Amino acid sequence: MSAHHLRVIPVDPRWIPGDDAAEAARLVLARLAPRAREVTAEAWEKVEFIDAGGNFDRILCPTCGSELAVRWWQEAMDAAYDREAGFGELGVLTPCCGCDTNLNDLNYTWANGFARFMLEAKDYDRYALDEDELAQLAKAMGCGVRAIYARI
Repeated sequence: MSAHHLRVIPVDPRWIPGDDAAEAARLVLARLAPRAREVTAEAWEKVEFIDAGGNFDRILCPTCGSELAVRWWQEAMDAAYDREAGFGELGVLTPCCGCDTNLNDLNYTWANGFARFMLEAKDYDRYALDEDELAQLAKAMGCGVRAIYARI
């Protein structure tokens, strides 16, 4: 049986909120997901890929909307990753139209992203946060946020 986790990350992959802001955002998420098994806040020294697990689907170019080959994406991920430093330079040129973008800004049909900080509601029991709820989390965290709905 699958578990569903809600992951909330900063839009800026390198952003880490201060301790007070991280705890405030964790409490907001706990209020928004009261039946979650656990709500955590985690920070890392290096940028990590935060994925949608079994919800990972397609990747589209943010400029022309063409579907990007998984093999191209995997090669771009390999090029951006360093064992010691994690994900560093995320910049890419898409093969379809030469869009100058980055791995974080590709259009993943189920959101994925890159971050050094993540809030997570484990065994999340509702479908999606609305714009007001995302704004509450952004205000508490002190930055723009992205919600990732992961099937584990």
